[in-house]
Amino acid sequence: MANKRKMTIRFMDKSKMVFYIPKSKEGESGTVQKIIGKSTQNNQFTVEVEGSLYIFPCSNVKYIRVTPCPKGLPDTTIRCSDSG
Repeated sequence: MANKRKMTIRFMDKSKMVFYIPKSKEGESGTVQKIIGKSTQNNQFTVEVEGSLYIFPCSNVKYIRVTPCPKGLPDTTIRCSDSG
């Protein structure tokens, strides 16, 4: 899985879905962040998995976690240490 990122979508009802996405190539820094940013502006988040399209209304999404963290984070990102 070294060439993939894990994306967890946690929903307001405490359920979750996990997806695996390819890591961006070196020249595509910021792709994941751009997609998430545009999705939140449209108030929906879409994911295509093996020919099936999932559409999630942002109002139902509590948070999205992507690991490992993509490079090229926006200037508005606050960098923190572990919450423990």
